[in-house]
Amino acid sequence: MISFASWNSYSTFARCVMRERRYIHSEEVLAFLEALVATSASRMVSIPAGKGFFRAQRGCAEEEDQYAGKVPKPYPPERMKPRADQASEGRVNPKGIPCLYVATSPETALSEVRPWLGSIVSIGYFVTNRPLKIVDCSGDERPFSLGWMFGDKLSREEKEKAVWGFINNAFSVPVASEDDRAHYVPTQVIAECLKTAGYDGVAYRSSFVDEGHNIALFDITAADITACEIHEVTKLRYSHKPIDNPRYYSLI
Repeated sequence: MISFASWNSYSTFARCVMRERRYIHSEEVLAFLEALVATSASRMVSIPAGKGFFRAQRGCAEEEDQYAGKVPKPYPPERMKPRADQASEGRVNPKGIPCLYVATSPETALSEVRPWLGSIVSIGYFVTNRPLKIVDCSGDERPFSLGWMFGDKLSREEKEKAVWGFINNAFSVPVASEDDRAHYVPTQVIAECLKTAGYDGVAYRSSFVDEGHNIALFDITAADITACEIHEVTKLRYSHKPIDNPRYYSLI
């Protein structure tokens, strides 16, 4: 049975495609992708036609009112979808190959565009127009315990769960526009591998909200926009907690 070589296989794969070989894969990377497809079957989820999702875009359009002057209105349908000929780079798609990013809740969709307090956001409601088959890794947790260091003692199932936890985390972690876009390469390769295997998209957890998750659909025509609203951001919420290994400094 095909399986991952190690609980840390994702890290090895990511380093290779980011820093060593990007387009001509090594045998180690090919083995990882083979295990990826083999283990994706247990994470396959069917989405029926008519299922609704949300997508947000910062900003809005305007229209002229004879009494109030220019008033805001939601973006038109064509603005709420990525342009097929001018797709920007994302965590799932390379530049020039569009992908439709949606979310299972409006709060999740809103958080993914990272608006500022008081900003206006257009939120569209999208409905799938055909049955879809996606890989859902949103339930996989990245391992944090030091016990994972003893990888040679892990079972095949434990290695698989750990690797998919790292994959989910890689899809979820945001990359700002000023950051190194090479960090998108591993998830782009994974997405293209799943697309080649016949899947319609991939679902992953949001790093910003606990409820809901994100879905990237490989075909931007797989869902149609049926409604759009404009929202004003009225509150931003952050929480924090201490993590291990604190450092203390003495005052001189």
